[in-house]
Amino acid sequence: MPIHVNTIRTLRLRLGITQAEAARRAGMKYASQWSEVERGDKPDPQLSTAERIAEVLGVTVDALTQKAE
Repeated sequence: MPIHVNTIRTLRLRLGITQAEAARRAGMKYASQWSEVERGDKPDPQLSTAERIAEVLGVTVDALTQKAE
């Protein structure tokens, strides 16, 4: 299931954190890894990556596939 990019961006901005901070919290080696998912360059990341993103954003993986309102 592809992750909806607007949802990731919206949730991250609500938390008031940068992509670099979000990537750090998700245990990603490079901020560009978060950026690639958020921009839609990698809309279907590995499940483990999606789980870490969801954890940082405080939502479920299923919520990441929903369009942000």
